[in-house]
Amino acid sequence: MLEPSSTYLPADETNEPLEDAPSASLSINEAIDSVGYGPFQIFMFILTGAWLCADGMELSLLAFLMPELSKQWPEQDGAFWKPMTSSVTFVGVFIGSFLWGRISDRYGRRLANLGTNLVIGSFGLLTAFAPNFAFVALARFCAGLGMGGTTVAFALYVEHLPIKRRGSYLVLFSFWWTLGIVIQSFLAALYLADSSPDSWRHMVAVSALPFFILAAAYRWIPESPHWLALNGHKQEAAYSLRWMAAVNGKSLPHSFSLRDSAPGSNTMPKLKESLETLFGPSLRLVTILLLAMWFAMNLSYYGAVLFTPGTIDLQLHQV
Repeated sequence: MLEPSSTYLPADETNEPLEDAPSASLSINEAIDSVGYGPFQIFMFILTGAWLCADGMELSLLAFLMPELSKQWPEQDGAFWKPMTSSVTFVGVFIGSFLWGRISDRYGRRLANLGTNLVIGSFGLLTAFAPNFAFVALARFCAGLGMGGTTVAFALYVEHLPIKRRGSYLVLFSFWWTLGIVIQSFLAALYLADSSPDSWRHMVAVSALPFFILAAAYRWIPESPHWLALNGHKQEAAYSLRWMAAVNGKSLPHSFSLRDSAPGSNTMPKLKESLETLFGPSLRLVTILLLAMWFAMNLSYYGAVLFTPGTIDLQLHQV
Protein backbone atom coordinates (compact mmCIF):
# COMPACT_ATOMS: atom_id res chain seq x y z
CA MET A 1 0.00 0.00 0.00
CA LEU A 2 1.15 3.52 -0.76
CA GLU A 3 2.00 5.92 2.01
CA PRO A 4 -1.02 7.83 3.32
CA SER A 5 0.19 11.15 1.94
CA SER A 6 0.29 9.84 -1.62
CA THR A 7 -2.83 7.71 -1.32
CA TYR A 8 -5.34 9.97 0.38
CA LEU A 9 -3.87 13.46 0.65
CA PRO A 10 -2.76 16.14 -1.84
CA ALA A 11 0.69 15.74 -3.32
CA ASP A 12 2.26 18.52 -1.27
CA GLU A 13 1.10 17.24 2.11
CA THR A 14 3.88 16.06 4.42
CA ASN A 15 3.65 12.80 6.28
CA GLU A 16 5.15 13.48 9.68
CA PRO A 17 4.35 11.03 12.48
CA LEU A 18 1.99 12.05 15.25
CA GLU A 19 3.25 11.91 18.80
CA ASP A 20 2.37 8.84 20.78
CA ALA A 21 0.62 10.58 23.68
CA PRO A 22 -2.43 12.53 22.53
CA SER A 23 -3.23 15.72 24.42
CA ALA A 24 -6.84 15.89 23.19
CA SER A 25 -9.55 13.61 21.90
CA LEU A 26 -11.85 15.11 19.26
CA SER A 27 -14.65 13.80 17.11
CA ILE A 28 -14.25 14.45 13.39
CA ASN A 29 -16.99 17.12 13.50
CA GLU A 30 -15.37 18.85 16.48
CA ALA A 31 -12.05 18.93 14.67
CA ILE A 32 -13.58 20.41 11.51
CA ASP A 33 -15.48 22.98 13.59
CA SER A 34 -12.15 23.94 15.18
CA VAL A 35 -10.61 24.38 11.73
CA GLY A 36 -13.52 26.68 10.80
CA TYR A 37 -14.38 28.18 7.44
CA GLY A 38 -11.55 29.86 5.56
CA PRO A 39 -9.31 29.73 2.47
CA PHE A 40 -9.29 25.92 2.46
CA GLN A 41 -13.09 25.71 2.20
CA ILE A 42 -13.07 28.41 -0.49
CA PHE A 43 -10.54 26.30 -2.41
CA MET A 44 -12.85 23.26 -2.07
CA PHE A 45 -15.84 25.38 -3.09
CA ILE A 46 -14.12 26.31 -6.35
CA LEU A 47 -12.62 22.88 -7.06
CA THR A 48 -15.72 20.79 -6.39
CA GLY A 49 -17.92 23.55 -7.82
CA ALA A 50 -16.08 23.35 -11.14
CA TRP A 51 -16.99 19.65 -11.18
CA LEU A 52 -20.67 20.51 -10.69
CA CYS A 53 -20.44 23.29 -13.29
CA ALA A 54 -19.05 20.89 -15.91
CA ASP A 55 -21.84 18.44 -15.13
CA GLY A 56 -24.43 21.18 -15.64
CA MET A 57 -22.87 21.93 -19.02
CA GLU A 58 -22.89 18.30 -20.10
CA LEU A 59 -26.44 17.55 -19.03
CA SER A 60 -27.95 20.73 -20.50
CA LEU A 61 -26.09 19.95 -23.73
CA LEU A 62 -28.95 17.61 -24.67
CA ALA A 63 -31.38 20.50 -25.07
CA PHE A 64 -29.23 22.07 -27.80
CA LEU A 65 -27.99 18.84 -29.32
CA MET A 66 -31.27 17.10 -30.17
CA PRO A 67 -32.53 19.61 -32.80
CA GLU A 68 -29.11 19.57 -34.49
CA LEU A 69 -29.10 15.78 -34.77
CA SER A 70 -32.43 15.84 -36.58
CA LYS A 71 -30.85 18.14 -39.15
CA GLN A 72 -27.74 15.95 -39.38
CA TRP A 73 -29.67 12.73 -40.02
CA PRO A 74 -33.09 13.70 -41.43
CA GLU A 75 -33.53 10.20 -42.85
CA GLN A 76 -33.56 8.69 -39.36
CA ASP A 77 -36.59 8.66 -37.08
CA GLY A 78 -35.87 11.75 -34.98
CA ALA A 79 -39.31 11.59 -33.35
CA PHE A 80 -38.17 8.31 -31.76
CA TRP A 81 -34.47 8.90 -31.19
CA LYS A 82 -34.60 12.37 -29.63
CA PRO A 83 -36.72 11.41 -26.61
CA MET A 84 -35.00 8.03 -26.47
CA THR A 85 -31.56 9.66 -26.23
CA SER A 86 -32.70 11.96 -23.42
CA SER A 87 -34.34 9.05 -21.60
CA VAL A 88 -31.37 6.68 -21.75
CA THR A 89 -29.11 9.50 -20.53
CA PHE A 90 -31.16 9.78 -17.36
CA VAL A 91 -31.36 6.01 -17.03
CA GLY A 92 -27.57 6.12 -16.99
CA VAL A 93 -27.64 8.87 -14.34
CA PHE A 94 -30.02 6.74 -12.24
CA ILE A 95 -27.80 3.66 -12.41
CA GLY A 96 -24.61 5.68 -11.99
CA SER A 97 -25.85 7.34 -8.81
CA PHE A 98 -26.02 3.95 -7.10
CA LEU A 99 -22.76 2.74 -8.63
CA TRP A 100 -20.64 5.78 -7.77
CA GLY A 101 -22.24 6.14 -4.35
CA ARG A 102 -21.00 2.68 -3.41
CA ILE A 103 -17.59 3.30 -5.02
CA SER A 104 -17.13 6.57 -3.14
CA ASP A 105 -18.10 4.91 0.15
CA ARG A 106 -15.76 1.98 -0.37
CA TYR A 107 -12.77 3.51 -2.15
CA GLY A 108 -13.02 7.20 -1.31
CA ARG A 109 -14.36 10.46 -2.71
CA ARG A 110 -11.15 11.21 -4.62
CA LEU A 111 -11.28 8.00 -6.66
CA ALA A 112 -14.96 8.58 -7.44
CA ASN A 113 -14.04 12.08 -8.57
CA LEU A 114 -11.39 10.77 -10.94
CA GLY A 115 -13.59 7.98 -12.28
CA THR A 116 -16.65 10.11 -12.99
CA ASN A 117 -14.61 12.79 -14.76
CA LEU A 118 -12.89 10.25 -16.99
CA VAL A 119 -16.14 8.45 -17.84
CA ILE A 120 -18.09 11.64 -18.64
CA GLY A 121 -15.21 13.20 -20.54
CA SER A 122 -14.47 10.08 -22.60
CA PHE A 123 -18.03 9.32 -23.66
CA GLY A 124 -18.84 13.00 -24.01
CA LEU A 125 -15.97 13.35 -26.47
CA LEU A 126 -16.95 10.10 -28.20
CA THR A 127 -20.39 11.62 -28.89
CA ALA A 128 -18.72 14.15 -31.20
CA PHE A 129 -17.69 11.30 -33.54
CA ALA A 130 -21.13 9.65 -33.69
CA PRO A 131 -22.18 8.34 -37.15
CA ASN A 132 -25.89 7.99 -36.28
CA PHE A 133 -28.57 8.49 -33.63
CA ALA A 134 -28.10 5.05 -32.09
CA PHE A 135 -24.42 5.74 -31.43
CA VAL A 136 -25.31 9.07 -29.79
CA ALA A 137 -27.86 7.35 -27.55
CA LEU A 138 -25.32 4.73 -26.46
CA ALA A 139 -22.61 7.33 -25.81
CA ARG A 140 -25.02 9.53 -23.82
CA PHE A 141 -26.13 6.56 -21.74
CA CYS A 142 -22.50 5.84 -20.82
CA ALA A 143 -21.86 9.53 -20.11
CA GLY A 144 -24.97 9.46 -17.91
CA LEU A 145 -23.42 6.65 -15.90
CA GLY A 146 -20.62 9.06 -15.06
CA MET A 147 -22.95 12.00 -14.39
CA GLY A 148 -24.71 9.93 -11.76
CA GLY A 149 -21.58 10.26 -9.64
CA THR A 150 -21.45 14.04 -9.70
CA THR A 151 -23.35 14.12 -6.40
CA VAL A 152 -20.06 12.99 -4.85
CA ALA A 153 -18.98 16.62 -5.35
CA PHE A 154 -21.61 17.62 -2.78
CA ALA A 155 -20.33 15.00 -0.34
CA LEU A 156 -16.69 16.00 -0.79
CA TYR A 157 -17.49 19.67 -0.25
CA VAL A 158 -19.89 19.31 2.68
CA GLU A 159 -17.57 16.91 4.52
CA HIS A 160 -15.00 19.70 4.77
CA LEU A 161 -17.48 22.24 6.18
CA PRO A 162 -18.21 23.14 9.82
CA ILE A 163 -21.61 21.83 10.88
CA LYS A 164 -23.29 25.22 11.32
CA ARG A 165 -22.40 26.34 7.78
CA ARG A 166 -23.38 23.23 5.86
CA GLY A 167 -26.98 24.11 5.03
CA SER A 168 -26.40 27.65 3.79
CA TYR A 169 -23.23 26.84 1.86
CA LEU A 170 -24.79 23.84 0.13
CA VAL A 171 -27.54 26.11 -1.20
CA LEU A 172 -24.85 28.50 -2.46
CA PHE A 173 -23.02 25.54 -3.97
CA SER A 174 -25.91 25.01 -6.41
CA PHE A 175 -24.76 28.23 -8.10
CA TRP A 176 -22.19 26.18 -10.00
CA TRP A 177 -24.84 24.02 -11.67
CA THR A 178 -26.66 27.12 -12.93
CA LEU A 179 -23.37 28.59 -14.14
CA GLY A 180 -22.74 25.43 -16.15
CA ILE A 181 -26.09 25.79 -17.92
CA VAL A 182 -25.37 29.44 -18.71
CA ILE A 183 -21.93 28.56 -20.13
CA GLN A 184 -23.43 25.79 -22.26
CA SER A 185 -26.01 28.25 -23.61
CA PHE A 186 -23.22 30.59 -24.70
CA LEU A 187 -21.34 27.69 -26.32
CA ALA A 188 -24.48 26.72 -28.21
CA ALA A 189 -24.96 30.29 -29.40
CA LEU A 190 -21.32 30.44 -30.48
CA TYR A 191 -21.05 27.13 -32.31
CA LEU A 192 -24.56 26.54 -33.61
CA ALA A 193 -24.66 29.96 -35.28
CA ASP A 194 -22.24 28.38 -37.76
CA SER A 195 -24.07 26.79 -40.68
CA SER A 196 -21.51 23.99 -40.90
CA PRO A 197 -23.12 20.54 -40.53
CA ASP A 198 -20.38 19.59 -38.05
CA SER A 199 -20.75 22.62 -35.77
CA TRP A 200 -22.57 20.51 -33.17
CA ARG A 201 -19.62 18.12 -33.07
CA HIS A 202 -17.30 20.99 -32.16
CA MET A 203 -19.69 22.10 -29.40
CA VAL A 204 -19.89 18.59 -27.96
CA ALA A 205 -16.09 18.18 -28.01
CA VAL A 206 -15.49 21.50 -26.26
CA SER A 207 -18.13 20.66 -23.64
CA ALA A 208 -16.25 17.46 -22.74
CA LEU A 209 -12.86 19.14 -22.23
CA PRO A 210 -13.47 20.44 -18.66
CA PHE A 211 -13.76 16.86 -17.39
CA PHE A 212 -10.24 16.01 -18.56
CA ILE A 213 -8.93 19.18 -16.89
CA LEU A 214 -10.68 18.17 -13.66
CA ALA A 215 -9.27 14.65 -13.92
CA ALA A 216 -5.78 16.15 -14.23
CA ALA A 217 -6.43 18.10 -11.00
CA TYR A 218 -6.95 14.83 -9.12
CA ARG A 219 -3.61 15.04 -7.30
CA TRP A 220 -4.63 18.31 -5.62
CA ILE A 221 -7.97 17.04 -4.34
CA PRO A 222 -7.85 16.07 -0.65
CA GLU A 223 -9.72 13.05 0.61
CA SER A 224 -12.68 13.62 2.90
CA PRO A 225 -11.54 13.44 6.55
CA HIS A 226 -14.95 11.92 7.35
CA TRP A 227 -14.33 9.08 4.90
CA LEU A 228 -10.80 8.55 6.21
CA ALA A 229 -11.94 8.37 9.82
CA LEU A 230 -14.88 6.07 9.10
CA ASN A 231 -12.67 3.69 7.15
CA GLY A 232 -10.00 3.28 9.80
CA HIS A 233 -7.50 5.84 8.42
CA LYS A 234 -7.59 8.12 11.45
CA GLN A 235 -3.93 9.06 11.24
CA GLU A 236 -4.39 10.20 7.63
CA ALA A 237 -7.53 12.08 8.68
CA ALA A 238 -5.46 13.87 11.33
CA TYR A 239 -2.86 14.86 8.70
CA SER A 240 -5.65 16.22 6.50
CA LEU A 241 -7.16 18.20 9.39
CA ARG A 242 -3.77 19.69 10.28
CA TRP A 243 -3.30 20.80 6.68
CA MET A 244 -6.77 22.36 6.63
CA ALA A 245 -6.01 24.20 9.88
CA ALA A 246 -2.68 25.49 8.55
CA VAL A 247 -4.30 26.83 5.37
CA ASN A 248 -7.01 28.54 7.42
CA GLY A 249 -4.50 30.03 9.85
CA LYS A 250 -5.93 28.00 12.74
CA SER A 251 -4.33 25.50 15.07
CA LEU A 252 -5.33 22.14 16.46
CA PRO A 253 -3.90 20.54 19.62
CA HIS A 254 -0.24 19.65 19.02
CA SER A 255 -1.11 15.99 19.30
CA PHE A 256 -4.67 14.71 19.25
CA SER A 257 -6.66 11.58 18.51
CA LEU A 258 -9.94 11.23 16.67
CA ARG A 259 -12.67 9.48 18.58
CA ASP A 260 -15.92 8.03 17.28
CA SER A 261 -18.81 10.50 17.27
CA ALA A 262 -21.27 7.87 18.50
CA PRO A 263 -21.29 4.13 19.25
CA GLY A 264 -21.12 2.16 16.02
CA SER A 265 -20.18 5.23 13.97
CA ASN A 266 -16.64 4.13 13.19
CA THR A 267 -17.54 2.23 10.02
CA MET A 268 -19.38 3.00 6.80
CA PRO A 269 -22.99 1.71 6.98
CA LYS A 270 -24.06 -1.03 4.60
CA LEU A 271 -26.68 -0.31 1.93
CA LYS A 272 -29.31 -2.28 3.82
CA GLU A 273 -28.53 -0.38 7.02
CA SER A 274 -28.79 2.95 5.21
CA LEU A 275 -32.17 2.06 3.71
CA GLU A 276 -33.44 0.83 7.07
CA THR A 277 -32.41 4.15 8.63
CA LEU A 278 -33.98 6.27 5.88
CA PHE A 279 -37.27 4.35 5.90
CA GLY A 280 -37.31 3.65 9.62
CA PRO A 281 -40.03 5.07 11.87
CA SER A 282 -38.18 8.30 12.67
CA LEU A 283 -37.23 9.27 9.08
CA ARG A 284 -39.81 7.51 6.90
CA LEU A 285 -42.16 10.48 6.43
CA VAL A 286 -39.32 12.96 5.83
CA THR A 287 -37.68 10.61 3.32
CA ILE A 288 -40.89 10.06 1.35
CA LEU A 289 -41.71 13.79 1.27
CA LEU A 290 -38.21 14.70 0.11
CA LEU A 291 -38.31 12.02 -2.60
CA ALA A 292 -41.67 13.33 -3.83
CA MET A 293 -40.44 16.93 -3.84
CA TRP A 294 -37.23 15.99 -5.64
CA PHE A 295 -39.14 13.93 -8.22
CA ALA A 296 -41.61 16.75 -8.94
CA MET A 297 -38.87 19.36 -9.16
CA ASN A 298 -36.76 17.33 -11.59
CA LEU A 299 -39.75 16.34 -13.71
CA SER A 300 -40.79 19.96 -14.24
CA TYR A 301 -37.25 21.35 -14.50
CA TYR A 302 -35.79 18.90 -16.98
CA GLY A 303 -39.07 18.72 -18.88
CA ALA A 304 -38.85 22.46 -19.48
CA VAL A 305 -35.09 22.60 -20.11
CA LEU A 306 -34.85 19.63 -22.48
CA PHE A 307 -37.96 20.06 -24.57
CA THR A 308 -38.36 23.85 -24.81
CA PRO A 309 -35.50 24.40 -27.35
CA GLY A 310 -36.83 21.63 -29.59
CA THR A 311 -40.37 22.99 -29.41
CA ILE A 312 -39.23 26.52 -30.27
CA ASP A 313 -37.14 25.20 -33.14
CA LEU A 314 -40.14 23.30 -34.53
CA GLN A 315 -42.40 26.35 -34.31
CA LEU A 316 -39.83 28.54 -36.04
CA HIS A 317 -39.68 26.11 -38.95
CA GLN A 318 -43.47 26.13 -39.23
CA VAL A 319 -43.66 29.92 -39.47
